[in-house]
Amino acid sequence: MKRTKQWLAALLSVVLIISQLQVVALAATSTFTGSDGITYQFDEATGTITGGQLNGSTEMVIPSEINGISVSAIGDNAFHGAGITSLTIPVSVKEVGAEAFARCLDLTSVTFLTDTEGGGTETIGPDAFKESPQLQSVTLPGTLKTMGERAFLSCSALT
Repeated sequence: MKRTKQWLAALLSVVLIISQLQVVALAATSTFTGSDGITYQFDEATGTITGGQLNGSTEMVIPSEINGISVSAIGDNAFHGAGITSLTIPVSVKEVGAEAFARCLDLTSVTFLTDTEGGGTETIGPDAFKESPQLQSVTLPGTLKTMGERAFLSCSALT
């Protein structure tokens, strides 16, 4: 009986210690420099570009693949306020997150690519391009299903 109580006390102690530990899952993130000279931060677990450094480049061509993994999304606020002038988004990107390109003050054109098999961007998040006053041209894909509120708010050069 004494041995059972000791064993139960030890087991209970282990359970209490384990319950107090916080398990943190680290996302597999990497960096990649594209043909446009831009260094992208990429979450390999979700296929999402989460940010990056322009490195003096102004013409952004989002890669369709990084380290053999399809780029399926551009994350919320990924390039908020970036100094880009043009943007091309590949067929592989299904979603552009909230405020992903908001306040890109020099952005003049955005092209969403599509393919003959019906691939392309399906969702543009809320405020994705808001307050980009120089934006004059946007080529939206036929695959677009959802556009968030205010996606192009205060893009005064759009007609």
